[in-house]
Amino acid sequence: MDYKSFKLNSNAFANLNTLLSQETPFLLIENISGSAKAHMLSNIFQKQQKNVLIITEENNIDSWLDDLSCFLLKQDIKIFPASEKDSSLNIINLDAIGIRNTLLQALINQHNNPICCITSLPALLEKLPPIQHTQNSCLHVTLKELISLEDFVDLCLSLGYKQQHIVTEKGALAIRGGIVDIFPISEKEPVRIEFW
Repeated sequence: MDYKSFKLNSNAFANLNTLLSQETPFLLIENISGSAKAHMLSNIFQKQQKNVLIITEENNIDSWLDDLSCFLLKQDIKIFPASEKDSSLNIINLDAIGIRNTLLQALINQHNNPICCITSLPALLEKLPPIQHTQNSCLHVTLKELISLEDFVDLCLSLGYKQQHIVTEKGALAIRGGIVDIFPISEKEPVRIEFW
């Protein structure tokens, strides 16, 4: 199909949406470049109300994000980065791991809110843990929730958090009396929880 041959309100676009609603596994669209790609995909995303996966080169992810942000709401667009692990140097990018885990949780707990996901082939090819493991490795705490301090700390330690005197990095937790400071890998700032 040639992108130049139709407008988004034309019969050709209606035919494209019909093809997509019939669970067509693959569709090749040619002669589309620049922001027109984001414009077309955003229209497909909005009409189909299904998850869309965009696989691009690592250096094009920000460009896709900028272009899609012109057409879609920010909460509809997610980036699935490579985890950037280097086992030979024992280096792990906790920011990337946090973003990946947050997106996986959003996909697992999806409530009819489709996601437009931008990723690279290396990120997509990384092995993922089983869904059950992903569900069990997430800790949700709500205001006035009943949980003992000891159970909470044990759960955090079992999830891989490291106990420290002061929380200065992601994946750390500190305990002082009934106060726990924890820095989740999916957050930008640490969180303080008070136990009564």
